[in-house]
Amino acid sequence: HGGSTFQLIGYASASRFGALSPAISASLGSFAPLTDPRALSVQPARGDVVSPPSSMTLATFLQRYPSTEKPEVVALINQFGEDARLSGGVPYKRVIAR
Repeated sequence: HGGSTFQLIGYASASRFGALSPAISASLGSFAPLTDPRALSVQPARGDVVSPPSSMTLATFLQRYPSTEKPEVVALINQFGEDARLSGGVPYKRVIAR
């Protein structure tokens, strides 16, 4: 496609392959150029890295360094829980634009 070679693979255990074969075939058969303008116009989120000077909660971090994403997303991209205490001087990620 478009001068590139793609390898599409359907994977299932041997015992389940027969039952899943129609779904795998349909999925592989649907490979085509993307034409939906809504999908083509999607822009990636922009991130920023901030190192707060002192220890703080996630809520305080988001008050001082606003993010366009919800607290649970900020916690997820930083790999900590929403109740974690953030250490001062450590870099943390936030989302600043879409």
